[in-house]
Amino acid sequence: MVGNKKIFMFDEDRSFLRFYQSLLAAKGYDVFATDNAYEFYLYAKELHPDVLMVDLNQPQMSGWEIVDVLQEEPVLQETPIIISSVEANKERAEIRGLPFLPKPLAIEKLLEVLENPEAAKAEKVLIN
Repeated sequence: MVGNKKIFMFDEDRSFLRFYQSLLAAKGYDVFATDNAYEFYLYAKELHPDVLMVDLNQPQMSGWEIVDVLQEEPVLQETPIIISSVEANKERAEIRGLPFLPKPLAIEKLLEVLENPEAAKAEKVLIN
């Protein structure tokens, strides 16, 4: 049972956010989403989500820069981060110990990683 697990998604594609926000909400998640890097950072600190999901292709700053800022924030250091992208960044994600989900996202794999992001991080699982 998912309970009220809070997921916070960051992506520049609003239709992607709406689609997955609706899909995950139907599965019992509390899903928050934004396409603004500054809002993502500020709200992540306030919401204390269970999982952060970051798309790498961003107009304001790169997804990797956002991940760096999130990982340096004391209140977010223990929050699992999942990387999603159309780019092939599996190796970079693996080096950083972060799960990587290629777009388009396979919902079964997304749910699997959302349910246990720490295991995916610890095992350096890369979802294909």
